[in-house]
Amino acid sequence: MSAPITPRRAHLGMLLWALLVGLSFPAVGLMSELPPLSLTALRFAIACAGLWWLARRADDFGRPGSCCRSIC
Repeated sequence: MSAPITPRRAHLGMLLWALLVGLSFPAVGLMSELPPLSLTALRFAIACAGLWWLARRADDFGRPGSCCRSIC
């Protein structure tokens, strides 16, 4: 599928994840003026965008029947 993950790449991934999680707390504090439903919709849209990006990286994304191959 892809090249093996090097320790450097793994550390950079963990650093990126820590930044994402760490910066989410001040971001929510800044958006506290938004109504709860709007904030939930914004989080949902961000999650959908992230999952879409991950799915697009899959080798068999978009091929007919590719979603059922892992189940059978």
